[in-house]
Amino acid sequence: MAHGVAGVLFREIQGILEVLVVEEDRDDERTGKKKGMLSIPAGWINEGEEPEEAICREFLEESGREVQATGFLGEFPVRAFSALAFRVNLLSDEVQRTSEYLNPRWIPCEELLAMEVGKVRPIALDILWQALRTTQAETPAFQLMFPYSSHV
Repeated sequence: MAHGVAGVLFREIQGILEVLVVEEDRDDERTGKKKGMLSIPAGWINEGEEPEEAICREFLEESGREVQATGFLGEFPVRAFSALAFRVNLLSDEVQRTSEYLNPRWIPCEELLAMEVGKVRPIALDILWQALRTTQAETPAFQLMFPYSSHV
């Protein structure tokens, strides 16, 4: 089975937990992408490339941001392949436009999770939920989203 990678990058702004998303630029039946859908940065692992290297490359290509993989979230099946998902941290605030730049933007996690079916790739939501479950409740924004649990 072929493998891809996907990554989640959080930030907290004024007590609101946000995630970086990208906007798909084309339909792809093989991966379930639809043009205009929101997703998290993701892509294929190149031959000879480690998964952690692949997600850092994909983030740079799709969002223009340099990141570091900080935690493995799991393997998620997507049609004929599986995505190895990672939590990532931002290394630099500088944004570099690339040829694969996919209109990245920050969106509150609650807003993304509440979007109707068809506006967000389902795999992105599955990975986001896993990232939230494994995030320690250290930030006020996380505690506001999940006030009755130290972990989701």
